[in-house]
Amino acid sequence: MRPNEPTRVKRSNRLRSLAALLAWPFLAIAQPTVEEIALKYPFIDTAQSSFQYFGSRRGMEQFYTKLDRLLLDFEGKVNIVHIGGSHVQGGTLSHTMRLHLSQLAPEIGVERGFFFPHSLANTNMPSNIYVYKRGEWEGCRNSITRNNCHWGVSGINATTRDVSAGLTLQSFKDNDHSYEFTELRIFEDFQHNTLHPVLRPAPDSSAVDTLAGVRKYFYRTAQSSIAMSF
Repeated sequence: MRPNEPTRVKRSNRLRSLAALLAWPFLAIAQPTVEEIALKYPFIDTAQSSFQYFGSRRGMEQFYTKLDRLLLDFEGKVNIVHIGGSHVQGGTLSHTMRLHLSQLAPEIGVERGFFFPHSLANTNMPSNIYVYKRGEWEGCRNSITRNNCHWGVSGINATTRDVSAGLTLQSFKDNDHSYEFTELRIFEDFQHNTLHPVLRPAPDSSAVDTLAGVRKYFYRTAQSSIAMSF
C-alpha cells in the first residue's frame, strides 16, 4: 500500500529543517514465552536472562509501578525512549519491542512514537516507514565527526532550499495495514526555519510551542498518511 502523491505547492526559496512525531496506535501480536523460546532455540541459556541495574533498582521499580498502574487501572502514561546508533535507526529491534509491549494490553491506545524521516537525510530508515520526498534535501548526522549542525533529540536533521520540496509520510503495521493517527507533532529549529509547513489533509486545529520547538496538529478523524509542503 502506498498513499497517493499530492500535487506540488511551490513556496519561496528558504531554509527548512524538520523531524516528526506521529501519534499512531500499536499492532498487537502473540508474544512467545521463555519456555517456547528455550524449546525452539536450545542453544540459548534462558536461565541467564536477567536485567542488570547500573546503580539503584529504584528507577526500574518506579517504571514497573507506573506500567502496572497503566495496565491494571488505565491511569497515566508510559514513555519509553530507545537510544542507540544504527541498530535503532534500522528500526527492527525497536519495532519488535513495541509490538510485544502492546500485547500486554491491546485495548490501550498506544502511540506510534517519535521517528525521523531518515530518507530526507539520504540515509537508511525502518522498512515499515514510507517517506516519499520531493525536491533536494541535505542530511546532517551527529554520527559523522566532521558534521556540526543544529540537532534535536534524533541527532540528525534534514535541510532543503528547494522551492519544490515536500514529503509524504506513512507508517505500516505490516505489508497491508498502516497505522492511523489523530495527532501529528513536528519538531523544528524555530530560530533558523523561515517556512511554515502546509499539511494535506488540513488539520482541524493546531498549536505552536516555540519554547519546546514543536508544532502540533489535531484531526477529528483518524488519518493514515500525511503530505507536507512549504
